[in-house]
Amino acid sequence: MPTTESVLELFDVLHLDDFAGQFIDQAVALINAEVQDRLAKKSFTPAPLRMIDELNARFASILSEELNVDHVRQIVFVVIQQSFSQEDVDAVTVFYRTKAGKSILAKYAHEMRAYAKRKPGVNDGSIKTDGEAPLPDSKPSLRAFFKPWENPEFAKLYGSAIEEDIEARMPAADQIIKEEAQALEERIHVRLRKLLVEYQAKIRAPGSQ
Repeated sequence: MPTTESVLELFDVLHLDDFAGQFIDQAVALINAEVQDRLAKKSFTPAPLRMIDELNARFASILSEELNVDHVRQIVFVVIQQSFSQEDVDAVTVFYRTKAGKSILAKYAHEMRAYAKRKPGVNDGSIKTDGEAPLPDSKPSLRAFFKPWENPEFAKLYGSAIEEDIEARMPAADQIIKEEAQALEERIHVRLRKLLVEYQAKIRAPGSQ
């Protein structure tokens, strides 16, 4: 099992916090777009509008609690420690300190920024139309970072042994990531649905109009 220090070093080399922050920003934008789209289809008097402001503030609070960099770090940390060997982590860390490794990270960072700049909407396929606002498909992917052997410079450093070991361990890591992401998505949806029901009742209550 990789040491805590080595995994944290890998996080630093990968700039994990930056990538996680970009992912979170897009996830929050998608969910907020869904909420605003639903609210825009309704007509409210000034009193309910004040409630909607309250609702938006509580939505933001829930998203801040559930979707943050610390949670992403915790998930990825557990996945790496449970799925990969010390040799795997050391090899990937060393590679991403090289010129070739930094080039791959820069390219991936550019792609993440481009994705984050997309304007989400219910008609562009990024949000479901049945009222559920899913987290974006581009979840932080270990596979994106743990396949450096696709760059020939990695093979020069480590050969095929590390590649074969990481590839063999990848399905288990992918499964853990999938389960954790689904659990997070469901937890967020449950809290948001409960909040919506609460405020729908308040808005419809006598004297609120």
